[in-house]
Amino acid sequence: MDGQCGYMVEPDLDLYKFLSGPTTADPKALNDANYWRQKDPVLDGLYQKQQQAVDPEERKKIIREFERRLFDEEAHILATLQWHRIVPHSARVKGWTITPSHYLNNQLDTVWLSSEGG
Repeated sequence: MDGQCGYMVEPDLDLYKFLSGPTTADPKALNDANYWRQKDPVLDGLYQKQQQAVDPEERKKIIREFERRLFDEEAHILATLQWHRIVPHSARVKGWTITPSHYLNNQLDTVWLSSEGG
C-alpha cells in the first residue's frame, strides 16, 4: 500500500508516482518514487498522452483509462489516495471552517483571532 497526495489537483503531479519504476533487470526508470518497482509501458503511454492533451474532456477520458489500467486491469498497488484530516486549532480562531480536504478553504483573509476563546 502506498499513498499519493499532491499540493494541488493536477494529474501530472498525482499520477507520476505510478509510472514505471526501476527493476534489477532494468535500473533505469521513469520514476524513482515507484516503490513497488513495476514496469507498465501502457500506463507510461497513457500518462504521456494525458499530459499532451489540450481538450479537458479528452484529458479526463485518458485519465479514466489510466485509472482503469492501474486499479482494475493490473492492480500493481493498493493506493490510499486520501486520509483522515485532523486540524487542531485554538478556540480563538474565528472565521475559518475546517474542511476534509487539504485544497478547500485555504483563503485566510476572513480569519481572525478573537480575544476570547469558545
